Amino acid sequence: QEDPRKWFRSRLEYEFHFAPDLPVVFTSAETKAGLEELLDETIRIWKKMHLKISTRELNDFFYDVIRQAPSPVYQTTNVKFYYCTQTEQKPPCFIAFANHPDGVTPAYRRFLIKRIQHQWGLHGVPVRVFVMKSS
Repeated sequence: QEDPRKWFRSRLEYEFHFAPDLPVVFTSAETKAGLEELLDETIRIWKKMHLKISTRELNDFFYDVIRQAPSPVYQTTNVKFYYCTQTEQKPPCFIAFANHPDGVTPAYRRFLIKRIQHQWGLHGVPVRVFVMKSS
C-alpha cells in the first residue's frame, strides 16, 4: 500500500505544477508533530520575502546568466537586456529593461526566475520578473 504522505505530495505536485518548489510540511493535530518544522519554514520564507537585492548585485548576476544562456531572438535581432532592478520585496519583483520585451518568451522568463530563486535561496518564495521597453 502506498504511503499517504507520498501520495499527498504527488497530488500536490500535480495540482500545483506551476509552483514546483513549494515546501510541504506534514503536521499532526493529534500529536502536534511537525509544528516546529512548520513554524521554522514559515519564518524562513517570511525572511526571504523581505530580501532586498542591490541593483548592482542583481545586474552582475543578470549579465552572467545572459552570457551562459543567450537571450531570445525577436524577429531578426537578439533581445538586448540593459539592466534589471528590484521594485518590490513582498513578493520579490524585478523589472528587466530590454530593447524588445515582446521577444522574451515565457520559457526564458521562467528560466530567469529559477536562476534568481537558486542564486538567493528563494525556493518556495514567489518571484515575479517583468520585462519592459527601455526608453
